[in-house]
Amino acid sequence: MQITSPVARTTLTVNLDAITANVRTIKMHANKAKVMAVLKANAYGIGVGPVIKAVLNGGAAAIGIATHAEAAAARRFFQGPIYLLGAYFEGEITELLDLDIIFPVSSEYTLTRLNAYATKNNKIAQFHLLIDTGMGRLGTLPETVLELIKKSHSLPNVSFLGCYSHLSNAFTPNDPHTQKQITTFKTLKDKVLKLHTELNLPSPPPCFHLANSDGIHNYPETSLDMIRVGINLYGFYDLQGHRRYALEPALTLSSKIIAIRKLPAKASIGYGITYRLPHAGYVATISAGYADGIPLALANRFHVIIGKQTYPIIGRISMDYLTVWLDANTYEVNVGDNVILLGRHNQQCITIDEWAELKQTHPYDIITSLSPRVTRVYEHLGIPQKLLTTSI
Repeated sequence: MQITSPVARTTLTVNLDAITANVRTIKMHANKAKVMAVLKANAYGIGVGPVIKAVLNGGAAAIGIATHAEAAAARRFFQGPIYLLGAYFEGEITELLDLDIIFPVSSEYTLTRLNAYATKNNKIAQFHLLIDTGMGRLGTLPETVLELIKKSHSLPNVSFLGCYSHLSNAFTPNDPHTQKQITTFKTLKDKVLKLHTELNLPSPPPCFHLANSDGIHNYPETSLDMIRVGINLYGFYDLQGHRRYALEPALTLSSKIIAIRKLPAKASIGYGITYRLPHAGYVATISAGYADGIPLALANRFHVIIGKQTYPIIGRISMDYLTVWLDANTYEVNVGDNVILLGRHNQQCITIDEWAELKQTHPYDIITSLSPRVTRVYEHLGIPQKLLTTSI
């Protein structure tokens, strides 16, 4: 049983309509490629169930995940193609077969073991071939691709669906390494399609996918048969590179004022005494801290939005709280008031890019660091629906 407070201390509001609109925008610019919504890590921590519904409404054709547990969670909401994009342990194969997941294959060993398990379970295991064109993490090397495909057609319980690869530096435009990866993959695509014809294999032809969110914007030529979209679903981009079209931010992070106190001049604020008040004034304590995903790097360097104004964060951010300097301005601020940590309010806006730059990281890290104890609220047609867990 999950126990929750009647008052949400910190809330992530997810605009599902914005996610749907973003998928439609991406599809419109995808050169007829299908959209795979990559919902790893519980849809980047947003909540896989509501996000699946939103991306399907936008026209996503497939779901991408990273682990067995994520596959099981996604299958509860989607009966279409679910691609496992990374790797798996042999002990997971039987359950993944039961979930009808499309497997990655990256070697002759993984291919033959997959066939053995599929045979034992009287199933046909569909797979896509992961090619290492320069990521150096997982995948078969380019020179082995054709032989592996030929081998797969000699095995009775596996079915080859296509090939994919990961771009390691797609967030950098005009990058020679990325250009080499693209050339390698496209050359292999031509060879695989030729082999498909020579072997007189039935339709449909293999599916090829290479582009991620960065690739879509910086290397549009990588939008082949399918594109893999992650952070763009939520209206965000990498800090580097181009932004070929506008997307709608779908997330707002807010908290509440839990206390307002008048303190004397030179009063110390927070652990480590990193800030002292310049003069007597009011300090508001906000019920959000680094355990909720607030970066420590914001301390004494950034601000929040309360009402129509911004107020500076002062003192070190602690596990459960952060403090802001109201100065003498308390007539518009009260305990219980809403505080915008990320997102737009009135004419003010705080972006994920700003947080990422201060933390010296990327927006992916910011989103996936938002804690499970943050209440998720999902808005559809302007109507909020509170869910007590992010895994449904």
